[in-house]
Amino acid sequence: MTKRKEERKYYKFCWELGDGFQGLVFGFTGQEAWDIANKILSLPVPKQVRKRLVYFCDASIRSMRGAAGVVWPERYPSTEWQGKGVYYPLRTDDSATLELFAISCALRTAIEEIDKEHASVVENIPVDEEFFQSSSLRTESHLHSMTKELFVFTDDINALRRIDGGLPYPPNGQMASQVASISRYSRTLNTLGVHMELHLSPGHCRLPGNVAADAMAKRAQRQLVRETVLYRPVAE
Repeated sequence: MTKRKEERKYYKFCWELGDGFQGLVFGFTGQEAWDIANKILSLPVPKQVRKRLVYFCDASIRSMRGAAGVVWPERYPSTEWQGKGVYYPLRTDDSATLELFAISCALRTAIEEIDKEHASVVENIPVDEEFFQSSSLRTESHLHSMTKELFVFTDDINALRRIDGGLPYPPNGQMASQVASISRYSRTLNTLGVHMELHLSPGHCRLPGNVAADAMAKRAQRQLVRETVLYRPVAE
């Protein structure tokens, strides 16, 4: 038995570690996922919803230094994006951990922003009722009674599977820490009365939100590397 197979014997699912996402995780892939991510800004707003946030997130890693990018529409229904980059605090070469970190950053940002004025729903924006009514399984925005909504898109399907309890991972270390953070932030958002959904946005498919998140993550990662070099202690 190889070392990797031996290690996998001890992997755990999130629910075995007491973690769980307090929202919905959708596993659509391919064209279905692309359509949802591409049309999310035209999702009809339920009558009771007063706040809505849509985030795309991504991660970038190189030379053991990583960063996340989280972006959101500058204004609805504009496809111009603004956002922020967040440095990963530890050295790592694990891209899977960084993708989870990006989702965690998006949830933490939502906690800070969901009750602010810019999260308020904009009235009379164009919607695509035909697309979203053609399959009620694409989202459950129309089924809840909450007044706030959060949609987070990632290009890592395995991150979604780990969060949803369908893919095990090492129970100790950085990956488990990120899943635990996601679980904790989702509980906070649930307490704030936020309906949460995680979706896949297929990477390298010219999705504007994903392209913007990728660029944001790469800029932050390059800046982190420059700062690391700049402040590296000189050997005596």
